Amino acid sequence: MGKLLLINCVDDVDRVFRYVGVDENTEVALVGYRCRGSGYKILAADPRDLPGSVANVVSLAKGFNNIKIVLFGEESFQSAVLLLAYTVLTSVEDLIGLGVSPIVSVVSGRVYEYELRPRLCIGGLRGLSILRSLGGGCVDSYEVSLSTDIPVSTVRRRLSSLVRQGLAYSVKKGRRNIYCLTEVGKAFAKL
Repeated sequence: MGKLLLINCVDDVDRVFRYVGVDENTEVALVGYRCRGSGYKILAADPRDLPGSVANVVSLAKGFNNIKIVLFGEESFQSAVLLLAYTVLTSVEDLIGLGVSPIVSVVSGRVYEYELRPRLCIGGLRGLSILRSLGGGCVDSYEVSLSTDIPVSTVRRRLSSLVRQGLAYSVKKGRRNIYCLTEVGKAFAKL
């Protein structure tokens, strides 16, 4: 438990430190694809696996009580991974006791801190268990209810909310609605 600074992969990490300030108690992790950095933890961000990339960042961050994410440079995929990780972390920080600082962006030598804290409504631990039950593939609300021991009416209401949030989508199959996770939903399900 301590401080974690997550940065998209850059050549000159020390330059980022000058902008955001880092002390000796801060662990630094670089997020990127084919990223190299001496002495820093490297988190792979594979463009072929967005949910897995976001899940890697989130699982590391869950071990810290103070998390800061910095977007530096113009790598769009790495920035997308960090932004999605930020959304996941700010959405579940109350559930697992994280302290997530506002996101920081460094553009042309200027530092911008964004107070906006995007949150997706997963509905607490019940919503998270429903989301996880969809992680194995597409299922209907009855199957989710059986696997989670949550009443079908509650499952249907929560699934509708997950669809509105963009974490899941539904497909009509006969008279039933089958629910599947979106890419962002898959990242949440791996929490």
